[in-house]
Amino acid sequence: MLRSSGFLNRISVRFLALSIFSAVLAFAQSTGAVQGTVTDSSGAAVPNAAITVRDVNTSQERKLSTDTGGSYLVSSLPVGTYRIEVKAAGMAQTVADNLAVSVGTTVIVKN
Repeated sequence: MLRSSGFLNRISVRFLALSIFSAVLAFAQSTGAVQGTVTDSSGAAVPNAAITVRDVNTSQERKLSTDTGGSYLVSSLPVGTYRIEVKAAGMAQTVADNLAVSVGTTVIVKN
């Protein structure tokens, strides 16, 4: 009896692991990303610029800052249409509208 019980436990653990892996894959395949680099009028990178990524249909937002090279990446965005707002000290706010994020794609934004 103990042997069959151990066998069933191994099967259950494998099934659970496979189910979790499948769920992670399904989530990963239903999202996209937005990536960009913020530069000033001379072409120099702008570190610590405030980035707001907003889903225009749900109004959900993700906020982050550019890195030391002026770059940013927002991954795991649900498929949809987005608006990107960029704010930095000494610069006018810039906006990129109607960015379509599709499954498994990365939209490159020119800021």
